[in-house]
Amino acid sequence: MYSLSIQNQKFSDDYITLTQFEAMYQQELETWLITQGFCQANEVKHVKFRILISLKSSFSLTECYQSSLIWKSIPIIAKRECGKIKKLMEKNFGLSELAFQELAVQLQGGDERLFEQIFLRHSKDCIAYLMKNYGASHEDAYDATMETLLSFHKGIKAAKINYGNLRFLFTKMASQVYIKWIKRENLKNPIQEMDLVEDPKAFDQETLQLLAQAWAGLCQDCAGLLQKFYYENISLKEIALKLNKSPEAIRKQKQRCVEKLKSYFLRIS
Repeated sequence: MYSLSIQNQKFSDDYITLTQFEAMYQQELETWLITQGFCQANEVKHVKFRILISLKSSFSLTECYQSSLIWKSIPIIAKRECGKIKKLMEKNFGLSELAFQELAVQLQGGDERLFEQIFLRHSKDCIAYLMKNYGASHEDAYDATMETLLSFHKGIKAAKINYGNLRFLFTKMASQVYIKWIKRENLKNPIQEMDLVEDPKAFDQETLQLLAQAWAGLCQDCAGLLQKFYYENISLKEIALKLNKSPEAIRKQKQRCVEKLKSYFLRIS
């Protein structure tokens, strides 16, 4: 907890302008901010800058004041500005603006440690949010959060994500990912739904041959899952039970396999 004490600060009775004060007491102000617990050394210049800006809105730039008067106003301003910084950090995964900029530079240089430490630590909050507000299963919420994590990672590296309210942005992106999945699940896509497989007459011979080629490109797990679901009419719930997996996991696996089949089909057609 920081202190508002200025008892150890040496005051001058000289009358000076705010510009002169800034030029004379830069180092003293930084030292005071650190020793009184307002900020760490790596953040002190940023905090000092905010305090000086606030001073300029409180004092005239042309009038002269006793330096002691200016100093006595600093603890109140410092407390207020640090309060604003703290609230902003709460919206940004506990990161200050400077720390976020350092994170971005580190990511661009290939150093992932700080990103993993900060963002993975907050994934639980996002998962809980999706489960509470959208009724998502834990597995779907986890998948949506991890996909968002990858998008966030790329966005920061490409300087497309800026400091401001990172927590809100992350949660909004994860929500959009999950909603997109749900909409996709409800869409009627001839290739995705594969109902035509049960009625081969609906396909012409050329299409059936292309479908067979695409099917051959699937891995054994995907081919087996789609075979059971579409050809053998086994429900996803039954398949999940046989494979000792959750229905949500099998549904996601089936979705990924259908997407693969669709991409193979479109590639050769």
